[in-house]
Amino acid sequence: MQNECSKGNDNYYFLCRKKASEHNDALSSRLGAASRLNISESALRNYEVDTANVPQDIVCAMADLYGMDDIKGEAGQHAFIVLETESTDSKTDFDETEKPKIEVKDLASILQKDELFQSYMDNNRKKVQSSFLLPDLYTGYTTDFNRATAQTAQEVTEKQVFQPERKSLAWAINNRLLNAYGFKYVEAYFLEPNISNPDDITKLLTAATAAGGVTPNKAKEILYKYLGEDSDDYDEEWGNVPLSITNSPSSGGFDLGALTMALDGKIQKAASRPEDAQVYAVMKEVRKLLVDLKQQQEGEQ
Repeated sequence: MQNECSKGNDNYYFLCRKKASEHNDALSSRLGAASRLNISESALRNYEVDTANVPQDIVCAMADLYGMDDIKGEAGQHAFIVLETESTDSKTDFDETEKPKIEVKDLASILQKDELFQSYMDNNRKKVQSSFLLPDLYTGYTTDFNRATAQTAQEVTEKQVFQPERKSLAWAINNRLLNAYGFKYVEAYFLEPNISNPDDITKLLTAATAAGGVTPNKAKEILYKYLGEDSDDYDEEWGNVPLSITNSPSSGGFDLGALTMALDGKIQKAASRPEDAQVYAVMKEVRKLLVDLKQQQEGEQ
């Protein structure tokens, strides 16, 4: 019956009643229809000749009785609606000072904001993800990151999540799986990625080299370890001599005063940068050792 009762040259409710009477003879007369709508015959006549407004409850009753499916439910969505109001005050004066107020709220914006439980699903995803202690960077749910935040997320997740999991799994393999075989010199373990920051290593090596604390063998060991390769020390004696002493023009040693002055400049530069706090502390300790060594040499002279 949907959309078969359309507005034309006659009243809409009258046409729908006549259409419904084809399947229900009781609706062929106004008296039979009015009795089923619990209204008087004269009231139904006024509705069908457009001399009275049809209340909302009567419209709903007509929709159920006549089969007017095109004015309710999904068929009535995104359609025009006409609201008529009247005051509930029992005043008898004809000069109404207060008019009824109608507040219409758009539910479409609420539905679009909810996006079919997208917020609910995202909150559940965050709860499950937090139980595994994984940041959004590891699950691909964020694009707002840089090298510093990515490095921090990697270090924290590696120390708090993956390293304990590796140790726990290695213990289970060695004590539950391989223990029954009676192996004596066999132990299973998992390799770990290198999560050291190359910028921090560079700053530390620069400060240590300036203070005469890095030898060629040590520099080679640090480099090969960062590259994930094995390194062999230099067999010559100069491999264990700090580079600052080897490059010094005087064979009797190096100038502690010049090193101290050069280190002072680097300390002042590192103090102005908050990210160099660790390097700043190391350089201060190195400078303190240099000053003590210089005073010791002056005392011996």
